[in-house]
Formats: sequence, C-alpha cells, structure tokens
Amino acid sequence: MPVPASGTARLLAGGQSGPGVLRPMVDTVLDALAHGAADRGGPLPAGGPAAVARRIRGAARPLIPDEGEGPHPALRSLVRALAHGAAEPADPRCTAHLHCPPLAVATAADLAVSALNPSLDSWDQAPAACALEALTCRALAELVHPHGPD
Repeated sequence: MPVPASGTARLLAGGQSGPGVLRPMVDTVLDALAHGAADRGGPLPAGGPAAVARRIRGAARPLIPDEGEGPHPALRSLVRALAHGAAEPADPRCTAHLHCPPLAVATAADLAVSALNPSLDSWDQAPAACALEALTCRALAELVHPHGPD
C-alpha cells in the first residue's frame, strides 16, 4: 500500500494510506514489547517501584523535548520501558491479579478501531460502526429478553 511522501496524510492512521503508515510503527511497537518483556524476565519487574520509576525517567528523558526524535525511536524506547516495567498477569507466578491479560484478537481489534476512530454520534461519522452497534444492541436485547417486542 503506498504511503504519501509528505503532508499531513503521512501522519494519519486512518484512510487509504493508514495501514501503510501504521505497519512500520506497529512492527516497532511489537518488537519493543517483546524486548521489554524479555528484559523483565518474569511476572513483575525487578527492583520494585524505585527501580521502575528510574527506568521510566531514563526512557522518557527529556519528557517534553524541544525537538522530537521521531516516532520509531520514541516508540522503541518508551514501549520497551513500559513493557519491562509492566505486570504480566498471564504468568503462572502472578496469581490473584485484579485484571486479566487481553486476548490478542481484542488488542488487534482495538488497533483497528483506534485507526478508524469511529464516532457513534451520528451515522455520517461512522456508517459501518453505527450499523454494527445497532446489530449488537439488538442481539444483546434478544439474549436478555428473547420474547420481547422488536
């Protein structure tokens, strides 16, 4: 899929060029997630809160730079630091956690919805998402009250 060489469109996640713009960034994020989890090496990061805060400060320095370093270096360093400092509730050594890990399909679907950014305020802002919402609401209503009126 072609990616525009210049202009605002090269920064947008939606539209015809969106997948081409997103693909290299998603690859960077997935790589950083894998390396960060490997760095962590277990269900929780070593060193406790102080060590995690120190690593995050280092990865986010300067927090608000005068000039950005670009999306790939920023994503690489911050996502890797976040993954390194994350809890992994799917690890068998991490029990009785308050939240469960997301399913991969849910995370992938969340990416699609984030890129499309559908607003369900009105049909003209998200035609397909509005149709899907109506179908979902009807199906849920039928589950709860199968003999109710249409």
